[in-house]
Order: sequence, then C-alpha cells, then structure tokens
Amino acid sequence: LDKDNWVKVANEIGFKETVEFDGEEIIAKFDTGNGSLCVMHADNYNINDKNKTVTWTYNKKKFRHPYKKIKDVHVGGMRNYTEKRPVLELDITFDGVIFKEVDFTLDDRSKRTHILINRKFMRKANIMVNAAKSFVVTTKPEKIKWD
Repeated sequence: LDKDNWVKVANEIGFKETVEFDGEEIIAKFDTGNGSLCVMHADNYNINDKNKTVTWTYNKKKFRHPYKKIKDVHVGGMRNYTEKRPVLELDITFDGVIFKEVDFTLDDRSKRTHILINRKFMRKANIMVNAAKSFVVTTKPEKIKWD
C-alpha cells in the first residue's frame, strides 16, 4: 500500500532524443556508458575564478552561470588526456518534464551531438535506452546544427 515502495517500470526511449534548453530544441545522446557528468556543447567559455562564474556561448547566445566546482575530466579513446572543466547546474526539459539543476560540464561538441546525457539523469527520469532506436518519445527537430 505504501507508494514509496513501488518500483515503476522505466519508459523506453531512443539513444537520441530531443531535449530543450533555454527554449531551444537540441538533439541529445543518452549515453548508458557515461557514469560521469552530462555534457553541454559550448562554442567557447571563460572561467572567472574570482567570481566563480562561467561565461559561455551556445548558438550565438551568451550565458553566465555560477559554477559548483572545476572538475578534472579524463578524455579517453584516441585523445587520452585530462582537462579541467566547470560544473554548472542547468535546467533542461525532456519529454515535457523540467529537470532543475542538472549537473553539466561544458565542452566543444561541435562535431557531435550537442548534449550528452549520463546514467544519473536517466535514473532520475526513470528511462531506459533502446540503442537500436532514436526519437521514440520526442520528435527530431527540423532545424539542427548537428545530428
């Protein structure tokens, strides 16, 4: 009878779905292998350690956010190096639900999907990824910078 003990079946989504950030539809990759932080594309960013803020641009829009911390991120694969990235709390909308203060790092993802979603977000949203499908619960935006 206690609903706090209920286990709800996760909703199936595709590995690529549309999310909204600042009123803009962006294709996101839901990466079940990402046990670290979500990543948002930034055309460029500047860290101000004195004010603990980051000024960054996305799609010609300027943003300024306080950062929680600076994280050493190991970039694997062929690149294999470590870099320092700011950790920001951003609000995103997925499948009609607003998720507040999701931890994101910033990176140049200009040649990849502009948002990479981690497992922690997937658990919070109660979703499971079908790697063979895309755009199961959302619609692919007509205007996109990168697919």
